[in-house]
Amino acid sequence: SQVVALQSSINAAREGKQARSQLKEEALLKEKLAEMEERQQARREALMDTQQAEIDKAIETHKAEAKQLLQKQADEMNELVEGVTAMITLGPNWSAKQVASEGTNAPPWLHHLKKHRFRPSKELAEVNAQMSKLGDLSSNSSLMHELQQKAATLEKKERELWKNNVLRSVLGHEKGTVASQVIAAQKLAQAKMRDHHKAKIRALQKSHESAVITLEGQFRLERINVTEGVRSRAKKEELVLDRGSREQASSAKRLG
Repeated sequence: SQVVALQSSINAAREGKQARSQLKEEALLKEKLAEMEERQQARREALMDTQQAEIDKAIETHKAEAKQLLQKQADEMNELVEGVTAMITLGPNWSAKQVASEGTNAPPWLHHLKKHRFRPSKELAEVNAQMSKLGDLSSNSSLMHELQQKAATLEKKERELWKNNVLRSVLGHEKGTVASQVIAAQKLAQAKMRDHHKAKIRALQKSHESAVITLEGQFRLERINVTEGVRSRAKKEELVLDRGSREQASSAKRLG
């Protein structure tokens, strides 16, 4: 009966130790997981901050690029207007070389502008040809004065009609004008830039999502490792307790 009582006492003690060990294990696991979650949250927030900074930087870069494009396009339109003004002012003396010299990149609208340069009528060309034949020796003759007046009158009339046609055909808002073609090309460039920027942002966001998934996977693995580490430690302590209990039980049997 003493052996039975001793064995019961040993069992009760073992169960008490196991219960205390279980409570200790749960408390330790809770503590370790809390520390881990605090570290993980700090890493998560740091990643979010970094990613947001990358998005903000990309957006600012895109804004700067869009602003630069709009300024470039505004300059292009100003150049067109200046080119038309110069062409109207110079009339027959205007040349495309005055807009773009050799070796420089000509603006895209220049080849359209060349089609609208002033060309004298057949009548005006004939009058100019007659004056050329008379030459400097006849510069004071009545015929020369008559031809000069006629040429001036014809050129003034033709250049006024030509100017109105140029303003309408080049700078007009109707479809098919040079200005409308330039504006259409500019809008297309703007749309392409917007699409390019959207694609870069989407790619960046996709990369961020992948990074978050990877990080959360690392966190889950870390949680498993922490849990297993605490339980492994508790298991070793439990084995030590069991060994001690068995030794006490063996001693009790020998006493019996």
